[in-house]
Amino acid sequence: MSRLLPLFLALGTLFLGNPVPRAFADSVQIQVDIILAQDTQNGVDPRLSNLQSKLNQVFHFTSYRLISRESFTLNSQGSSEISLPGSGSLSLQLVKLSGNQAVIQAEIHKGSFSILNTQFRLKRGGTVVLNGPANAEGATIVGVSLV
Repeated sequence: MSRLLPLFLALGTLFLGNPVPRAFADSVQIQVDIILAQDTQNGVDPRLSNLQSKLNQVFHFTSYRLISRESFTLNSQGSSEISLPGSGSLSLQLVKLSGNQAVIQAEIHKGSFSILNTQFRLKRGGTVVLNGPANAEGATIVGVSLV
């Protein structure tokens, strides 16, 4: 019987398959909007219409323009880095996933200095806006959405 045990284990793995790796089980789709905020007469970029009320509640600029939009998978195995205007960067990491909610760690750097280090909870379809580094053109705002 003891000689048959390795055979049973090998056949069980063959027919049952390997379990899903943890990295795939603990991942979410994220969309990051990099926004330039200014006090000009340009108004709000139509591509930001879904964020307009949130931007107006939190910030007091007269115009918002979408600079870039990135979508990617965020997992608990490492962080994702995104470049921001004016020698800035955004680092995101999935801390916890529970049902339709994710806890995300975010850190914004300007050069070698950390200017924001926070953790937030998002539901699917939700967005949080973060104040990023200022640059010569205006202020950088980052919208992080759980898709």
